Amino acid sequence: LVRNIAERSLTAPTAIADKVHWISEQLRWFSGTRLGYVDDDFVKQAAQEVAHGWRFQEHHGNAVVNAPDRSGDFVQLTVPTKLVHGTQDPLYSSAHPAFLAERIATSETVYLEGVGHEIPHGADVDLVEILFPSGAGGL
Repeated sequence: LVRNIAERSLTAPTAIADKVHWISEQLRWFSGTRLGYVDDDFVKQAAQEVAHGWRFQEHHGNAVVNAPDRSGDFVQLTVPTKLVHGTQDPLYSSAHPAFLAERIATSETVYLEGVGHEIPHGADVDLVEILFPSGAGGL
């Protein structure tokens, strides 16, 4: 995965079909196995993203790498904070929410089983329930 992402940082596709393939492949990498893989769904979502406007995030990695360390600021958070993490996240291990939880006294960590780095369509229902529990005056 890291090699694939690194290769993508060097060049971006120009043809529409290549952009759709590129995005759908990335969706597959990041989704996890919880809901299974339906290639047609990934292609449809990727085509919608390309039609909406191609915005290759070539600068996202640089922004993350070059951003100053703000981890010391987390101790200042006093509001209830839910840390939601997919158990199959290929980019960040479970050490990431643990690191945050150690610094945010008011945090609660919730794991989405079988979910990757991005929450796929279908698992977003669980996220709504986590953030707005039906028994707690939620939506």
